[in-house]
Amino acid sequence: MTSPTDLDAGGGTSTGGGGGTSTGGGGGTTSPLATVQCRTNADCPGQSTCTTTAPGGVCNGCGSSADCPGATDCGSFAACVLSCTTDPDCGGARRCTTAGLCAIRTCSPTTACPAPYVCSSATGSGLCQRPACAGGCPAPLTCTGTVCVEP
Repeated sequence: MTSPTDLDAGGGTSTGGGGGTSTGGGGGTTSPLATVQCRTNADCPGQSTCTTTAPGGVCNGCGSSADCPGATDCGSFAACVLSCTTDPDCGGARRCTTAGLCAIRTCSPTTACPAPYVCSSATGSGLCQRPACAGGCPAPLTCTGTVCVEP
């Protein structure tokens, strides 16, 4: 049975979305940075808005693929998703699900997110996310609003 986390990489909350059980690392060829979908709401066409904390940002609230940027499509949970065949297609803190869509990696105190991303929970299971700008951003990320974003 396919779960919602295997269908969409997005989510409707400010802490990211998607996720599911991690299938492991992407090997040494995974890009250290997630594929960028959005940095601000202005990057999301139509009615969708940017969940800025998600690695690479996720445009949420789409009604059709016209509300999604670039090569992404509107998924069944109103989040713009990128198709993939392997983890490196997604980059950084995302993984390729068995459904062939990029999803945000899960994390825990014993399973860290790939740098420069951080876990949304310091005590339990969470999702990888962009770090906050407080105290500066790790290179090559830059501060946009309150979140460090990819170049």
